[in-house]
Amino acid sequence: MDCILQCQTFSLNTIKSWQSGTQLILNSDAHCAIALEINGQPFAKGELIQVGEQLAVELHILLSTEREG
Repeated sequence: MDCILQCQTFSLNTIKSWQSGTQLILNSDAHCAIALEINGQPFAKGELIQVGEQLAVELHILLSTEREG
């Protein structure tokens, strides 16, 4: 399972300029729109929350998992 915080497109030159310590700025609301994927397929949407001292994703929407044709 992958938890995707934000998708963003960068030019190849920008990516080549990255080095250890480079900071990638996220949208201020990125924590509110977590996408969950299983094997690259959307599964659910949720929000990043804190539970005690740990981070968790609270599921808000479960997407259809039926893939039969």
